[in-house]
Amino acid sequence: METPAERVRAWSVRRQRLGGEAAPDLATALDDVVAVYGSHPSGPLSLAARVRRFDAAEYRGLEEDRAAVRMPAMRTSVHLVPVRSARWVFAATHRDLRSQAWRLRNAGVDQAGYAVLRDRVVAAAREPLTLAEVRERAGLPAEGAAGLLHAMGQEGVVLRVGAVSLRSSVGRYVATDAWLGAAFTPEGREAALTTLADRYLRAFGPARAEDLAWWAGGPRSWVPAALARLDLVDLGGGLLLPADLHDAFRACVPPDPDVVDVVPVWDAYVMGYAPDGRARLADGPHVDRCYDEVGNGLGVVLSGGRAVAAWGSRFRGRVMEVDLDPFARLPARTRRAVEGRFDEVARLLGAAEAAVRAVDGPLKPVGGKGNRRPIS
Repeated sequence: METPAERVRAWSVRRQRLGGEAAPDLATALDDVVAVYGSHPSGPLSLAARVRRFDAAEYRGLEEDRAAVRMPAMRTSVHLVPVRSARWVFAATHRDLRSQAWRLRNAGVDQAGYAVLRDRVVAAAREPLTLAEVRERAGLPAEGAAGLLHAMGQEGVVLRVGAVSLRSSVGRYVATDAWLGAAFTPEGREAALTTLADRYLRAFGPARAEDLAWWAGGPRSWVPAALARLDLVDLGGGLLLPADLHDAFRACVPPDPDVVDVVPVWDAYVMGYAPDGRARLADGPHVDRCYDEVGNGLGVVLSGGRAVAAWGSRFRGRVMEVDLDPFARLPARTRRAVEGRFDEVARLLGAAEAAVRAVDGPLKPVGGKGNRRPIS
């Protein structure tokens, strides 16, 4: 007999466009999960797992055609966000410059000096420029220039665009008003927060207020009021769902157990819930193995919607070497399906094939020893 927890898992996986519920195109997949991480290869792989057919040119076209932008969003991390959502996402997740003070210190710039540099960048970046070009034209300090541009992104005046390689996040910078017609502003914040709460529960629900607060980041005092403005049902344990989805939730059936999904580090689904709200992801003792020691989501393999392994990778020539941390012995059929999925990922990222080897987990922190700052 299906348990309530299994129904929650089945619903969440399907709403995330996983478990056999692939979207017809990249724009739909992106919109349905609100946003994906803007770093490569995480962003492309998150969308590739959720779409019927991934096309690299179509992915690049999201930015080239100004259908999506990379911008600081949830937890001030850079996300790829649909342009039609970008302004309310910015208004809902915006934090003032004090949250970026450490970046200014790293660059040796005070707030007055930063304001001067910001105006120079906006004037210079009327078309996409590399970091070196922005630094030269706007007179940014050599040390900490990228951090200053991130702070300007957090203020809504600069965007990152045009990363060509699916394996590298190196792109260009452009003034928001030059690219989209106007800079982002935090105006309409109350309505934006309500929209953010609604979209979160439709993409990640049923979920708790604590999960929404963790996913969005920043001060949490807005959450009760935003939820109170929505028509929700409580499924028990504080798990909330928009009322108009309740009948569909009750009719939801689990994904085919043979369906295998491979999602990358920092995937939207893996990073969608507070640390104490992740039970739907995997069987109890295995949840922690989906995260590194500071809470960053590892790459995860789902079988029938349930996490059965974590993974990491590196490239050696034309081979993508995959370290696979299975939580239990994988059936032969599942193992073959997993290896097939990794071959697809390898080819997507420009390799000829994947070489998968089982390792004794837990895996190393995301990005290695240099990346131990929790993104929460």
